[in-house]
Amino acid sequence: MDVLYVVGPDSGHENRELRWSLRSLERFGRNVGRVVVAGYPPGWLAPCVARLPVERRETRSKFRNIFDCVLAAIEDGAVRDEFLYSSDDHFLAAPFDLDATPFYLRAPILPELGRPHRGEQKYRAHLENTRNALLACGYGARETCVHANTRLHAADAAEALRVADASARPRLGVETTCVFQNVRAAREALPWTVARDVRKGPGFDPDGARRRGIFTCCDENFDEPTFIRFMEAEFGRPSRYEKG
Repeated sequence: MDVLYVVGPDSGHENRELRWSLRSLERFGRNVGRVVVAGYPPGWLAPCVARLPVERRETRSKFRNIFDCVLAAIEDGAVRDEFLYSSDDHFLAAPFDLDATPFYLRAPILPELGRPHRGEQKYRAHLENTRNALLACGYGARETCVHANTRLHAADAAEALRVADASARPRLGVETTCVFQNVRAAREALPWTVARDVRKGPGFDPDGARRRGIFTCCDENFDEPTFIRFMEAEFGRPSRYEKG
């Protein structure tokens, strides 16, 4: 299974997240295909990593820029057929077969802005925008976004773009994984796995990360000695995806 990372110009932490994510992929990933980094690939990536520079549009939100990076990778042929979409803060903490990645389902339908939902107001508006765009285009609006690698299919790119452009707030953008997976679910039956989102927030729990086998991080974690010690102990050695 190929893995597509989308990274911005600066993570704020010298791209340590991407280094750690790639090291976790090498250590624990099974059936790993090509690795592609789109957006702003750092210079330290090894030649075995496919690099696809995509300039960020300042007039568009972070969410729309992520969506555009995924489309650019598909149009370029950097990823084909089915692949995994990953962010630089997706990590593995136990052996994981990428070919067996579940189709995660958080809820039968995305939340509306007026309904209680964790996360910042802008993110909630982003999810509602996704919900409304999917429903307006005749699709289901399942909430399938988790902070973990997600299965996408290149065959759904054109229709996903139609949904994104049909949204009430196209510059705000839609949730990439939700759009791609709901479009795909209309053409084939997907074996959903009901799951909670991977916890993202302060108070890193090493035992919880190992127990679940997948985890993520936030900016606040970089101020926590427990998090830094865990990451350096688990992923302190360079991977084959790094030069030198």
